[in-house]
Amino acid sequence: MQFLAEPEFWVFVGFVIFVGILVYVGVPKMLLSALDDRGKRVQAELDEARRLKDEAQKLLAEYKAKQRQADEEAVAIIGRSAGRGRCPCRGRRSGGGRG
Repeated sequence: MQFLAEPEFWVFVGFVIFVGILVYVGVPKMLLSALDDRGKRVQAELDEARRLKDEAQKLLAEYKAKQRQADEEAVAIIGRSAGRGRCPCRGRRSGGGRG
């Protein structure tokens, strides 16, 4: 019975009582519920991020196609004007410079 005089024994007894109270009140269930809710929120955010990424990739592909088409049109315009012997950029007046 000498262990009853040891402070470590009473710390252990107090800890066991504390954990018992936590279990009785339902703290583990609350913690698990909170973790499950957080996991669901994280999964929803990941799904949203994946959807936004797919949408951004589609938009990027569309804009790249539009850029290629605009480049092709610019080359065609320059080719037509070169065939006439004049550059479309010449003959225009800019706002500054000689007047």
